Amino acid sequence: MFFMDFLIALLIALLLTAIFAGILRGHRFGAALIFFFVVLLLATWAGGVWITPLGPEIWGVKWLSFVLVGLFFALVLTAALPPDPGRRTKTQPVAQTRESAAPVVLFGLFFWVLIGALIVALIAHYLR
Repeated sequence: MFFMDFLIALLIALLLTAIFAGILRGHRFGAALIFFFVVLLLATWAGGVWITPLGPEIWGVKWLSFVLVGLFFALVLTAALPPDPGRRTKTQPVAQTRESAAPVVLFGLFFWVLIGALIVALIAHYLR
């Protein structure tokens, strides 16, 4: 089941990443795209295997729970995307852009904690 769970999560994460990249094309989403995909893949996979399986089976995996978790995390991640640090408005002084680096660092810390927690959740599921 490990490989099939991963394959379903990978396909859903690729599809959702492509959809959200198309939607957010004008928001300079490109730099965060790989991070978005990695978090979405792990969250879809971990959520899909931990919640109650839903939907019809594909390759022996009930895929609807993976889709619902993936969609939820895609929406949450889109809402949490930090503003582009290199982009300033014409009225914003340079000093303010340097001070706004703290949220970017905090978002980076959140990213690594979330990745670690999702990996632990996956390991715990497959070792039980």
